[in-house]
Amino acid sequence: MIVERTYDMALVKSILTTDGIWEHIGGHGLIKEQFKPPKDWLYVIGLVDGEAVALVLVHDTAKGDKKCHVQILPEHRKEHGKEFGVKGMAWIWENTTINRMVASIPEIYQNVINYAKLQGFTIFCTVEEAYEKDGVLYDEFLLEIKRG
Repeated sequence: MIVERTYDMALVKSILTTDGIWEHIGGHGLIKEQFKPPKDWLYVIGLVDGEAVALVLVHDTAKGDKKCHVQILPEHRKEHGKEFGVKGMAWIWENTTINRMVASIPEIYQNVINYAKLQGFTIFCTVEEAYEKDGVLYDEFLLEIKRG
């Protein structure tokens, strides 16, 4: 697997709007056809045999944190998910000055929480009833990972 930064917004959009990804991130009034990935975010792509299989994106939050989102194309999760997690995180630590990243994951996505923990993230806070899906409120876990 090759891991590298990408500036190809069409590629980023194609991954983020894929079925199996978009329905988990496309809330908040976003319209799939009109969605444009922010150009000032960091996008790191995972390629296998020249094909994009995964993406990690990092952006600033209002509180000044660096927020991390990892997206693995559904058909590549089992085969390439763990490898991309390890190599994607290594790329970030080796190629940026980021010292800490955070992630927010609703409690109903236990598989995503487990994946984040495999990459070294730890839960540091729980926000009660912060995530709504199908009219039901769920707690959201805030996780962090630090350099070194």
